[in-house]
Amino acid sequence: MQEALKHASLWLKGAELNADDIRSHLSGFEAEQLWCVIHGVELARGLVDALITETRT
Repeated sequence: MQEALKHASLWLKGAELNADDIRSHLSGFEAEQLWCVIHGVELARGLVDALITETRT
């Protein structure tokens, strides 16, 4: 389970970084929409990282 969570965290980090790169090329409503996606990915990654920490203890 620990390895699966680590892989999920890395995948979410990659999605976040790619979305950040794409967002710099957008403006207006499209940039706002992508910001919402980025925020959701950040929240998901935070939950996964918390589970990783919790399963270590």
